[in-house]
Amino acid sequence: MLTFLRKHASSAGPQQAAKLSVEDLLKQEPPPESFAGRSRVCRTLAEVLVDGGAVSLLLQFLRPRGAAPLLLFWLEAARLEGRPPPWPSPAISDDRSEAAVAIFERFFAQGASERVSASRGLVDAVEVVIRRKEAPPKDIFHPLQEHVSQVLLKEHFDEFLQSEFYRQHQVEVLTSGQVHLADLLLNESALFYFTEFMEQDNHRTLLEFWLAATNFQKHPSSEPSEAQADAVVLYDKYFSLQATSPLGFGDPIRLEVEEKICGEFGPSADCFEKAAKIALSAMERLFLPDFLQSQLYLRYLADLLQASNGLINSTSNSNDSSQTSTCSWDDSDPDSIWKRGRHNSGLSLGRIDELGRFEADFEPEPEARRESRLSRVMRRLVRPHDQEEVAWRVAEMIVRDVTSVTLGDAPSRPSPPRRPSTADS
Repeated sequence: MLTFLRKHASSAGPQQAAKLSVEDLLKQEPPPESFAGRSRVCRTLAEVLVDGGAVSLLLQFLRPRGAAPLLLFWLEAARLEGRPPPWPSPAISDDRSEAAVAIFERFFAQGASERVSASRGLVDAVEVVIRRKEAPPKDIFHPLQEHVSQVLLKEHFDEFLQSEFYRQHQVEVLTSGQVHLADLLLNESALFYFTEFMEQDNHRTLLEFWLAATNFQKHPSSEPSEAQADAVVLYDKYFSLQATSPLGFGDPIRLEVEEKICGEFGPSADCFEKAAKIALSAMERLFLPDFLQSQLYLRYLADLLQASNGLINSTSNSNDSSQTSTCSWDDSDPDSIWKRGRHNSGLSLGRIDELGRFEADFEPEPEARRESRLSRVMRRLVRPHDQEEVAWRVAEMIVRDVTSVTLGDAPSRPSPPRRPSTADS
């Protein structure tokens, strides 16, 4: 819904892409940089461990559970192997023996400050090697890393994926200004909204083909006859001259698919790979920019922000402080809060507009200015000036949903706020 996050850059440029139809793009060769097969929204432990932002959030998640040493050890062992740290860290010793002993003493020695539990056999086998005079191999801790990875997967990672920390990671990726189609197609909740968008644009079959072709390649049948039957179903639906849902691929692609389906040993797993890359490139160039500007994407981001509780929690402090006010009203009638008139105290610091923004009557000194957490998030969502009002509508949707719960039967929705003009500033 928030296409303004960025104008999608493609090799052909936005103006050229706008002139091309889906049929035009499906007859072209796929670009060499097409779909790498991985979303920047990390979904596996292996992906999190190599992503600086995600691994930092995982560490925050593990600390209150007393499991932070597991991750810290894994990262230190990876540094010993030569991998760069995910955040600025003190350099490890150039002497590999000294560095290995320091890691062992920190995490596995008796009385270690950040002790990691592991079987005595694994720990002893590593200690024997690092106590020798010669330098240990770089991957000396690899068996213990494997043990730690299994503990993280079995005891913590599934809960991390359901936590506020993981939702914060999703928000950071999807508001980074560099959203790619892979970030949506490999993310279950984002895919739901993108599918709805393609349905509204009457091009859902293109997305369905990509999903089916990708699934065929990733999960090939072990039985050649069964694999061929599956491939023929896709061919008859999307490629055949009598296809029930023709997409418009050129004859060279159709002939290549036919040849790979009818191989001597059954269809190859990659028989739809090239066609899937072309379909993905067409969706990225023609539909992703419009989706990122659509109301559906805006709703998706609003749902993410609400789920993470980040924005709503940021208002709790102001709610708490309001309890110390000298103003009084009937505690037995919650509606009196909204119905009470303005107090004539002789001093007004400001007011709240229809989007929940505080407009101050007094302008603070420049060095005293502070942005609220809500403002900082909104600032990340947009480029300056004309796009900012759209981002604030995310906040309006959140506030409206909250008040509809607290007030019961909410009044009808107000009309969208007027876009501010240059005269307003």
